[in-house]
Amino acid sequence: MKKIKLLGLYICVSLAIFAGGKADVKNAKDTGNMLRVGKDSEVFISNPADFVPSEWISGFTDVNGRFLKNVGWYKVKRELQTGESDKHRVPGTASAEHLVDIRVTPEGAFIRGKEKGIVTVAALDNNDHVKTWKVAILAARPEELPKAGKKQYAELRRRWIESLAGGSLDMKDPVAAAAVERINKTAEEAWQAYAYKGKSSCESMPWPEDAGQKGNPQTKYEDDAVEFRPAFQKLYGMTVAYACRRGAYYKNKALFSDIIHILDYLTTYCYTAKSQTDNWWTWEIGIPKSLVPALILLSDDLTEEQKQRYIAPVVFFQPDPFHGGAIGTASTHGKGYRTQAAANRVDCSVTALGIGLLLEDNEYVYLAQQASASTIALQTIEDSLALAENGFTSGYYEDGSYLDHLRTPYTNSYGVVVIEGLSKIASILNNSPWQYGKEKADILKIMLAESYGLSVYNSYALDMFRGRAVARKLVTDKSIGRDITTYVLSLVGALDKQTQAVIKNNVKNWLMHDPEYIDSLTDINVLGIRAEAKRILADPSIKGTVPAVHRNYPLMDRCIHRTENWLFGLSMYSSRIFNCEVMNGENLFGWHQGSGMTFLYTDEPRYYTEGFWNTVNPFRLPGTTTVSKNIGNAQPDSSGFYQEGDFASKEDWVGGSALYNFGTNGMLLSGDITETKVGYEPDLRARKSYFMLGDEIVCLGAGITDKNSSFKVETTVLNRKLKEDASNNIVFNGSKLDLDLLPVDTAEIVKTEGKGQKKASSAGTELKDGAQWLWLESNTGNGGTGIYFPQTDERNMLYARKVAASGCWNNIGYKQSDDIETTNFFELWFDHGVNPAGLTYAYVILPVKTETETKNYAAKPDIEITANTAAVQAVRNKRTGASGYNFWEDAKATAGILSSSHKASVTLKENEDGTLELAVSDPTMKNTAFIELELNKKNVAVLEKDDNVETEAKDNALLIRIHTAGTNGRTSYIKLQTAK
Repeated sequence: MKKIKLLGLYICVSLAIFAGGKADVKNAKDTGNMLRVGKDSEVFISNPADFVPSEWISGFTDVNGRFLKNVGWYKVKRELQTGESDKHRVPGTASAEHLVDIRVTPEGAFIRGKEKGIVTVAALDNNDHVKTWKVAILAARPEELPKAGKKQYAELRRRWIESLAGGSLDMKDPVAAAAVERINKTAEEAWQAYAYKGKSSCESMPWPEDAGQKGNPQTKYEDDAVEFRPAFQKLYGMTVAYACRRGAYYKNKALFSDIIHILDYLTTYCYTAKSQTDNWWTWEIGIPKSLVPALILLSDDLTEEQKQRYIAPVVFFQPDPFHGGAIGTASTHGKGYRTQAAANRVDCSVTALGIGLLLEDNEYVYLAQQASASTIALQTIEDSLALAENGFTSGYYEDGSYLDHLRTPYTNSYGVVVIEGLSKIASILNNSPWQYGKEKADILKIMLAESYGLSVYNSYALDMFRGRAVARKLVTDKSIGRDITTYVLSLVGALDKQTQAVIKNNVKNWLMHDPEYIDSLTDINVLGIRAEAKRILADPSIKGTVPAVHRNYPLMDRCIHRTENWLFGLSMYSSRIFNCEVMNGENLFGWHQGSGMTFLYTDEPRYYTEGFWNTVNPFRLPGTTTVSKNIGNAQPDSSGFYQEGDFASKEDWVGGSALYNFGTNGMLLSGDITETKVGYEPDLRARKSYFMLGDEIVCLGAGITDKNSSFKVETTVLNRKLKEDASNNIVFNGSKLDLDLLPVDTAEIVKTEGKGQKKASSAGTELKDGAQWLWLESNTGNGGTGIYFPQTDERNMLYARKVAASGCWNNIGYKQSDDIETTNFFELWFDHGVNPAGLTYAYVILPVKTETETKNYAAKPDIEITANTAAVQAVRNKRTGASGYNFWEDAKATAGILSSSHKASVTLKENEDGTLELAVSDPTMKNTAFIELELNKKNVAVLEKDDNVETEAKDNALLIRIHTAGTNGRTSYIKLQTAK
């Protein structure tokens, strides 16, 4: 018994840890035992003898019986003191009312379970006496749980252990032998550095060198999860060595003894029931990622009491894989208790699986299966009109999109966490009572084929789907591409044979472009993947050639246009999608990553991997129309993290249409943003269109306007990396363009808002001789990038420069490298001047072209611009017969053979047999009625059409009405027969 203080009162409580018990308890007294109640069921607590409660409360208690207090989540990430507040949080005791309801009667109280977790219920009387009970709420009914016995739990633990530490490895295999040696070395280094090696206990910080490395200097080590998380990571490395059968430390008693001492210290003083500080993620997800598998690795040698004790803080902070913030307002997450989604749900499912297997708790294993299986699902849009206000549910969507944090495309970041966790859980649960149902295979097909079959190019994970992760030096498009390959190979066996063939074809393409991948698979847990990758690469029936494709992702404001030897990507933002994500001090210069940024992938290796994001001028990302205002990141929170700089616009028109391998996309760019903590350029507007109708990308701008500003408006045509010596040939209108290499400092350009001098300068050389075409030699010597200028707005000025841009990763990411790196770039941009009114631009990108091919194209272009106004932008490709139209207003506008009375994007194809095909979308996602088009053709017959399309012949034209309610930006199709 310990004497503790609660709300100024001293009381006596019996301390109890999480323990098993029956779920049918109906009555209980203060015995110190854990009461258990089912969700939507009740347990009755009788008033103790000679005790008349005046009040009943629920909350959470630490190991000393102290009720946890509210913590801040925005500026003050710790317990709030008297007089403090943080957003809507104020000082007080954190309630557990989200987990239980209390119904008081004269004889006691009914405790009704609402959601899974562990709470403390307290009764107070008028004499300042308090009685407390621990209550565990169960989530599943006994009849829902599959039948399982000790053999099943033991088998699944064995699978998990062997996946982490290897089983009967062939030590004659040099790769396996080297993997074991690395395990030995990792453990040896951690063990030798352990401050209390060989002693009878761990008295304090296990590894003193961790002090001050990662956490908050104002928080003591024992309360700073960010600071003590590395101890759990080192501990995990030691447990892998202990469980590795072929390793030097297998079942080493001295190592085991020190591991136990470290666990005793960390789970008694550090990671234990208490209010959170700093980042909630570390408490609820980060530390369990190391602690849970460590306990699984040790499980054969731990006593039942040790298992209960060491896993208790995980159960306290993360008892339910469907939800986060179990401790409510004692969590530093702004929402406190909340539904977990997508990547976080999968991470928590792995945690639940570990708890269940360690404690042989059927409910936890069942919940792990149910929660992770729920992420193998396609989210739906119930009301597109509400997206601007509410954002998106995290997860995958039918079109292959993956969205997280309400408004950020994250296929190649958080989406990867989902498939990582699924691959881990599926491999453990396969052929067990808790395995996934067969219905999940069809959804996995979409996730793997539609999302990752297109979001990886030549083994690189496309950066426009990586969110703020682009600001991490060590987490690159290359490393994530390899992770995706590994997880896809882990999951491909769950798919049907036809889909397996498609996926393996993609994988072989990635392997062919990353010959070092197989050799990188050297850890024990991926030796099986290594063997499968070798089989795919050696299989002549798998060709590894990927087809050309155009794919719009209307929900993510993204598009991909992939050809035989290059890929073009487009990143936009709208009222539904953020311009970028800035969070936890990462991606601090990312403001214009969604301002129409164009990505061009060719055969140049590691183009975005090395020296791009940390050095590129953030005001001149290719394809964007911007002003060089330093939007900033507002003030940091109490953890020192900047959280601001991302925002939505107030414009809905962002999206496009697609027909076969042709596509039309556009965005109504607006500097009038939704965020109030930072500001941009409220009067900036531009209608930006991108047409992919052949071997080129046609980029048009119209209605470029700004007011009341001191900044020039610029549209960046190119910002391409150059060779290390910047010797790339540049040819303008047939003459070599000699430019000096200017040294600049990217951070200084940001600081001076593009108006500085010398290293802070943004100035360039004006190209005055009537721009016709320009060619930039590639860094590999295989052709280059051509630019054709089909039209000239004489109010614009065209500038170019070569820069040696210096920057460090710490400029854009918290506690990243301070090392200065320098990358050479060629910048080409239109200067629209200060406060432009209705300006336009037009240029055509010609990827992977030689100088001669660029010159010849300019002399005889395939494309013609049929409109470039603020009402409609349209382009026709004479060679392919494809045309694209973006209609910007709900007023009749005409270009070529097509008119529209409504906002719309249209891609049209005229075929040699006289057939004509149209693909039409509502990019605003807010048209609940219809789009009406008028095709200036007579004697037209309808051959095919979607169910939401109607037609009517009128005079010498055909009226086409596309009903758009519920289409969510998707393309509708119609095929017509016209006179040849």
